[in-house]
Amino acid sequence: MKKFIVLSVAMLLTLSLQAAVVAWDDGGADSLWSTALNWNGDAVPTSGDDAVITAPNSMALIDNTVSAVAGSLDIAHENGPAELHITGGTLAVSGAVRPGFGGGAAGAKGGTLNMDGGSVTVGGNLQLGIWGHGILNMTAGSITVAGWLVVPENAEAQVQLDGGTLDVSVLSPRNNGVIDLNGGTLIYTQYDADWGPYSTVQQAITNGLITAKHGTSTVVVDTTTNPGRTALYAIPEPTLLFSGLILGLAFLRRK
Repeated sequence: MKKFIVLSVAMLLTLSLQAAVVAWDDGGADSLWSTALNWNGDAVPTSGDDAVITAPNSMALIDNTVSAVAGSLDIAHENGPAELHITGGTLAVSGAVRPGFGGGAAGAKGGTLNMDGGSVTVGGNLQLGIWGHGILNMTAGSITVAGWLVVPENAEAQVQLDGGTLDVSVLSPRNNGVIDLNGGTLIYTQYDADWGPYSTVQQAITNGLITAKHGTSTVVVDTTTNPGRTALYAIPEPTLLFSGLILGLAFLRRK
């Protein structure tokens, strides 16, 4: 009897330690992450929950009023298309963030993370396109990833960096994925030379896995600004002052 009681208590403790899956059902009057009615069970995810934005054609919003947390986050988990739009506020995920996880074919069931402000911290990996189509569009704010940035994982993925800072521990660009740098900066500590198709970041750039301004500009590989780390960004546009100087010199030459 005592053994039975001990085993029962152990099983209950194990079950209590397992993360709960909290799925987005878009049942509220707005699209805010912090609105309980938008989640299945009418409870906002906690730091120990696996948040899943899975309702087809849905968009969850984190603005400057929201401080969101989750144990992990899937966008378009076997459904979609679905989107998480961050315009401000914060999102802290202790595990992995996976846009396009199990999301099906490109354009049909993709998962998109659109970021126009705020800050995101990821304790695990940021993996785009795991058996689906994953997209990250970023114009401002910051994303800090303690693990890997994988583009993509077993499917198709795209990172469009138009501003802000994407800071990751390990950069892993792979086939069927593109990282396009238009503005902003991608910073990493280690390049994945084992799982990716190319052994150096320069080879990934040469073969079109990392581009600048959709291939019309040059990717800068900066290893001096941040000691021990590498920063990637597109060659900046000339400033108005510099452009005016060039035009002025051209005018004087013609005279």
